[in-house]
Amino acid sequence: MVGAIEAAGTKFVCAVGTGPDDLAARVAFPTTTPAETTAQAIAFLREQAAARPLAAVGIASFGPLDLDPASPTFGYLTTTPKPGWRQVDLVGPVREALGIPVVLDTDVNAAALAERRWGAAHDVDTFVYITVGTGIGGGGMVEGYPHDTGGKKVSVLYNGTRTLFEEVGFDYIRPKGQRNGVMRATVPPLA
Repeated sequence: MVGAIEAAGTKFVCAVGTGPDDLAARVAFPTTTPAETTAQAIAFLREQAAARPLAAVGIASFGPLDLDPASPTFGYLTTTPKPGWRQVDLVGPVREALGIPVVLDTDVNAAALAERRWGAAHDVDTFVYITVGTGIGGGGMVEGYPHDTGGKKVSVLYNGTRTLFEEVGFDYIRPKGQRNGVMRATVPPLA
């Protein structure tokens, strides 16, 4: 049994289970302040862990996020435009409160992984997942990425890199901060 937190700009959704067809519990609540919202997520997971042991927690969050495990701010929301949420540690408080492993990725990467495991991309080797909501995000999966894997089949999840977005029709406009760029795609109107 694992815990899950979907941290979005307007609401948090927390659940425990083994997959979309096996949810033991689920709760949603508005995203307010970091302290209040994180405390609600931790309280839910603590309550659930008391009823059934949790092996780990996965957090899928809006961003930008520091996903570099070697960074002193790993697990933080960084330069998000969400008021009050800049430089907020998402991973540390959950890990400290529950004492179990916590993994973090972007909400769009988590959605891409879910599509690969249970959804529309379950039977394809390579795909790109793009979402348009409050922001625009992208991820994708390449099976058997060509690098030395010791003969094992490896799934590689790609963040929305400049090259990836250019491959699916976006144009590079200009740099935007550290390791980020502004991309644009023109979509013709429906006939």
